[in-house]
Amino acid sequence: MKKRYLIICALVSLILLITSILFDYFEITSLKTTYYEITSEKLEPEFNNFKIAQITDFHNTKIKKLTNKLIEEIIEEKPNIIVITGDLIDSEDTKESLDLITKIKNIAPIYYVTGNHEAEIQNIYNEFEQKLKENGVNVLRNEVANIEHLDSKITIIGIDSPEFMASSSILNECEIIFKRKLEELTENLNTFTILLSHRPDFFEEYINRNIDLTLSGHTHGGQVRVPIIGALYAPNQGLFPELDKGIYEKNKKYMIISGGIGTTGLPLRTFNKPELVVVELKTK
Repeated sequence: MKKRYLIICALVSLILLITSILFDYFEITSLKTTYYEITSEKLEPEFNNFKIAQITDFHNTKIKKLTNKLIEEIIEEKPNIIVITGDLIDSEDTKESLDLITKIKNIAPIYYVTGNHEAEIQNIYNEFEQKLKENGVNVLRNEVANIEHLDSKITIIGIDSPEFMASSSILNECEIIFKRKLEELTENLNTFTILLSHRPDFFEEYINRNIDLTLSGHTHGGQVRVPIIGALYAPNQGLFPELDKGIYEKNKKYMIISGGIGTTGLPLRTFNKPELVVVELKTK
């Protein structure tokens, strides 16, 4: 009887394991497009219906099925601009990331900022950045640019991930420099302003600097999510993070955190499909 019970338990465990693997494979190769509308009095009428496609945390994914879906969806959406908010690469292998760029560069202008994974491979990063620029990508490394559309304009700011800003994180040196740099970049803002920043955990800083819309990533939406509860963990926030995925608002300022495309560490995206974010600006 005991032997029979053990066999049944083993079979049930095997079935659950196989089911879990199949479910995660389905999740990791699927793609969800999430739509947001941002309305602001600061937007001039020319920017009504201006569309932004956001890619984040691509992590040089080698899943062709997923990448092809991503490209097809961006083509279908016909965005005015494409933004990439960090962790485009995952290691010194950059082939898939550059292939993605070559396939989307003619859809719309691309604006890109770094993530922590770019900082981890600084020995080859400069070469990678040069290839991005050769493909027409606007690499914003602590820079301010204007996006002109129908004789009107908005401001777009790109800031490096804090890991680029100091040789060590002793005494929060990276974070201190990051905040100082953000303050410099946001002086004298007088138009609708979009910030591209890999790290969402500085949300209060973004609000205080009068940024209208921040587009961010880094969390992977927790990578593993539990229904109702949400993300179990996010980097730089720990267990049960408050800022994991979706849209956040305070004082009529917004931050959108995309769940991203790829994975790092364990190849899991449980209850958390890869995500393309599409933002449409609306004038009041």
